[in-house]
Amino acid sequence: MGNKEIIRRLVPCSLFETEKLENWLKDMANTGLILKSDGFHVTFATFKKSEPQQMEYRIWPENGINDYDNARHHRESYGWEYVSRASKFEIYRSSSPVAKAVDSDEKSETYLKKAVKKKGVFALINGFFNFAIFAVIGILIPIFIVSVQDGVFRSFCMASVFLCGSITSFAEAIKYKKLGANCTKQNADWETGALKHKTLNILKLVILIILFVILIVFKFDNPIEKHISSHESDPPFATITDIAHDAEYTLNNSSYFNTYTQWKTLAAPENYEWKESAKLKFADGTENSIRLFVDYHETVNPILAKAVAIEYLWEDKLSSYGYDYEKDLPDLDVDYGILYINQTGDYAVILQKGTKVIKTHFYALDGYSDELLYQWLETAASYL
Repeated sequence: MGNKEIIRRLVPCSLFETEKLENWLKDMANTGLILKSDGFHVTFATFKKSEPQQMEYRIWPENGINDYDNARHHRESYGWEYVSRASKFEIYRSSSPVAKAVDSDEKSETYLKKAVKKKGVFALINGFFNFAIFAVIGILIPIFIVSVQDGVFRSFCMASVFLCGSITSFAEAIKYKKLGANCTKQNADWETGALKHKTLNILKLVILIILFVILIVFKFDNPIEKHISSHESDPPFATITDIAHDAEYTLNNSSYFNTYTQWKTLAAPENYEWKESAKLKFADGTENSIRLFVDYHETVNPILAKAVAIEYLWEDKLSSYGYDYEKDLPDLDVDYGILYINQTGDYAVILQKGTKVIKTHFYALDGYSDELLYQWLETAASYL
């Protein structure tokens, strides 16, 4: 046939729908598109452009055999020419319109039924596996917290991958079950369902490309940790300085504390992680070293802010040290609030008002007082 123009076409149906594929390849030959040697690639096929030809095609499953050469010689002896391999199938053609049936055809049909059943079971198992992972991600990974901390893409893409995989696998399981029940009575019209099959293949490919771009190519900015003394203005939440008043305020020398990170995401345009350690010396001569951890988010929606607040609580409840018992919260002007003691005996508070949510851990190293604690709670709430 010489060097002809190469044409690629999406495969219109499953490999297990052998009669449809045979008729499709035959129709392609009638239009002058001849399947190229080793040109079948499961989702698409490569053709050489030629003159229209009358061509018969046959597709045989491998039947679990290992001696491919003998199988090919056997089929060639009946007038069939090997063209291409596709997964666990082999494609043959013949220019004779009365090419003989092969004496192993009945065994091939039996093997095809078993292969379809096996494929359906595998798709069903894969569907449950993907859904189980999706469920675990939804339960164990705080998606809303991740959405404000690392970005919406990173939080939802992983769950989307397994959800899409689950839906696709269940759909394939149903398809293979129907196909297995009618293996010997296939609808040989390849145009039936072709658009749906091609659309699903294109959709899966587009999803994979998008996920690849988001998870691999898309660059996420990692916030830089800075010393709190370099913060040019007051942060949008209460800090230790807000309860110092007339007390002498001195930052403790610590390589871990007195730093902050600030970043933006699509879900939350303003975010902070604040770690402060300072000593307060009061007018009566008493001193108290206080450590403060703050996670602050100003989200795009009050519902998201409430969801983040609740996830913060459940995250601590599920941890081995984050939650011990709840304390009474004073009357504060907030939409949601909870005060609790963690396993180390320190106070933690989560407050949410409108689009803002704050989670703080308050450590008074030289002893707590209700006055100091409530002063901090009221001050923290007043900033929301």
